[in-house]
Order: sequence, then structure tokens, then C-alpha cells
Amino acid sequence: MHIKETILRLADKISVFKTAGFLNELLRNEKVSTEEMAALKWKRLKNIIEFAYAHTEFYREKFKKAGITPGDIKSAPDMDKIPFTTKKELVAQRSRMIASSAPFFVRSSGTAGDPVSSVCVGWGEASKKYAVYLRHLLGCGFNWDTKLIYFIPACCRDEIVDMENGILQLISTAVQNKIAHNLLTNRKICLYNTCAFPLPRRQLEAYIATIARSENVIVMGRAEFLNIFACSLNKYGLTLPVKPVAVINIGSLLPEALARRISSVLGAGVFDIYGSSELSYVAGSYQDCRQLCINEETHYAEVYAKKGPQRVAAGRWGPLIVTDLINYSMPMIRYRTGDLGRLAVVRRGFREVPALEIGGRESNFVVDLDGALLAEKDICEAVFADENIAQFQLVVSGSGEKVLKTVECLRGGAEKALSRLERLNCGEIRQVAVERMDFNTRKKMQYISVSGPGV
Repeated sequence: MHIKETILRLADKISVFKTAGFLNELLRNEKVSTEEMAALKWKRLKNIIEFAYAHTEFYREKFKKAGITPGDIKSAPDMDKIPFTTKKELVAQRSRMIASSAPFFVRSSGTAGDPVSSVCVGWGEASKKYAVYLRHLLGCGFNWDTKLIYFIPACCRDEIVDMENGILQLISTAVQNKIAHNLLTNRKICLYNTCAFPLPRRQLEAYIATIARSENVIVMGRAEFLNIFACSLNKYGLTLPVKPVAVINIGSLLPEALARRISSVLGAGVFDIYGSSELSYVAGSYQDCRQLCINEETHYAEVYAKKGPQRVAAGRWGPLIVTDLINYSMPMIRYRTGDLGRLAVVRRGFREVPALEIGGRESNFVVDLDGALLAEKDICEAVFADENIAQFQLVVSGSGEKVLKTVECLRGGAEKALSRLERLNCGEIRQVAVERMDFNTRKKMQYISVSGPGV
């Protein structure tokens, strides 16, 4: 047994951390039947709903306003009776959502245009969520001797500390970063100040040197940076001296076109982990299944129509609703994530499992001529199918107009992108301005405007 596994097992016996035991449970559950997993998921769903109703003012009031009690939730369709929990509610009524278990582990998040929100998680619950993370790593080829090279924006270097919990927050942050990540996964943080193509050559060579120090390495980061990293390697004619065990996207949209590009340049399989600060790790891909497999033991996912209470058919985009099944410190029941998703059933191992595809933020979509949602991912797939386009930005105006702003192209290519977007059936597409960009000097930019019938 590896020394790190021994440390995890010892922590299970002498502390509130239960990572080793829960990780073993997760790995065992990969071999249970579909019926057994469904029963476990439903039991945990019922338990968290009953607990939230009994221990939080927020959910007790929400249920009463809806005219229901936990006893009315007898099957999956009954979940429709429970109103969604929104980020606006999370920000405004956080104190009323906290249960009586005196939580102290706090995570905070905020995305462009959204308010910063925070969720409380207890030590034991945090250790279980870390077990889910380890299961994802193991499923991508990680072993206890692997070095994890994690690229993050420099602006994320400073930890956000919720002063409501003071020293406990500082302790939990230290445990997470200094012990769990740095010790157990041998994680090395690499900071970047820009995600513009191309990366400065000196900076790129420093990253290559860091990766080259280990023959057993996993590269992790946001897809947009990994893409620019790969494109920059191509531009300068550089290669990685060490082939990574895997490349993992975390915290970002991953179009298939980008995954193929990154995989081709870095010479490794590209995997995906989806989650949020409010919910932690919701789904992930594995060596035996490249789709995002939902963590059924810890999360219950649903997809609904953009307007209206009905669920959408499998394979269609809609707002993603997720219930956290293990956070009893601050239950998150039917939380509207702000992302578009679509559900499917895929085979992993000997049984079928629920899978999730992420389409991007709810705010970044176009309604096509048939009234269906055209997700950010659809647009990304169309644009990045042209290998000459390294990067673009989706700009959403208040009038409902969607503007694709090409930040950098490798050798031009706006005309090809326009022709691909025309096939997406998203209404009138017009070219606002196209300027040829010299590949060497990169002095010019290209703009593409996409106008749909509005939202």
C-alpha cells in the first residue's frame, strides 16, 4: 500500500476526515447494479429533503409556500413540486439556509455578471467531496506517484476568506491546499497572467520545463488556457518532452473540437470535470467513458425548459438543476446552476449511467428558428472546427444580439466560421467586419456578428 493511502486511512480512524472510506465506497459502487444505485440515490435524495425541511427556515418556508411537505415527494416526477433554489436566494438568504450543524468550511464563487455567493460545508462533508475528486483523478489515469501540474489564473492566487468563520476558515483552506492537494496529489501550481494567443515564449518554455521534471504527470487547467497553451506550442514549433498521463479540464466549457486539438498537440487524452463552488464536483469523464458521468452518490441532476416547469426531453438543452445529496451543513435542494445542460444515458463498465453535457452559461445562448436553444457549446463547436481559429469571445448585448468577437485567428478564417454558423439555423447572420490578419504580426482582428430572433 502506498504511503499516501496509509495516511488517508489513518485520518479516517483518528479524525473527522472520511476520505479513504468514502473513496472506497465510490469505487465499490462502480460495480453495483443499476437498480441498487437508483435505490441508493433515491434514499439519499429523500434524506436530504427531509433534513432540509426539518433544520432550515429557508426550505421549510419554501415548501410551505408551495403547499407541500417532504412526504409528498414519493417519486422522481414529484420533484417538480419543489421550487428551484436560485443564486439570488443563496446570496440574500444564506443565513436561513444553514442547518444547525455549525458549519465552518466555506467556499465562495462569482462569475462575470453574477453576484458572489458562498456555501458552508462541514469537515466530514468536505472530505467526502475530496474523495469524489480523487475518484475522478484515478479514473483519468492518476496514481499516487503522479505529479499534478495545475494551471490557474494569477488572480485566483489569493484565497477568499469568509471572515464570518475567521481562523476556522484559514485552517480549512490550509488543510485543503497544503495537505490534501499538495501532499496527496503532489500538486504544483502554475500561474498565468494572460490567456491571449500566443503565450510569451519565455513563459511557455518555463511551463515546459516544469512539466519535464516528472515522467508521470497530469496537466490540469481551464480549457481556454489549455487551448492557447496548445496553439502556442504549435506556433513556436515546440513540443512537450514528456507525454502527460492525461489532460484534465476543470471549471470551464470544453467543446469537442478543442478537446481534439489539445489532445493532438499534447499527446494525451483530454478529460473533463464539471462542478461549481456551490455544489463541488457534479460529474466527470473517465478512461472507460469520455462523457461526463454524473456522481449519482452525491448529486441529483435535472434539466428543465427555459420557460415553463416541464422537463425537457433527453438530448435537448435546458437550465441545469442540481441537488447536493451529502451537504447537510447547508442543503442545496434543486439549485439552478446558471448553466445549460442536457442529459443522456451512457454505458460505463457493465451498466448504464446518467451522463451530462454542459452547454455553457444560461445567459450565452441564441434561440434558433425552430424555437430550440442554441447553446454556447454549439457555437464553439462550429467556430473551433476551423483549426485556424485559436480564440474568440462571445459577447452578449442587452438587445438579445449575440456577437462573436474573434480575438485571435491563426491564419484568418472568418469566412469559414461564418459558413459554419449559417448551418446552425440561428437566424440572420451578418458579417460586421472582416480584416485579414497577418499570421506573423497579428496586427488585425476579425469580427463576426450573429443575430437571432431574440430570447
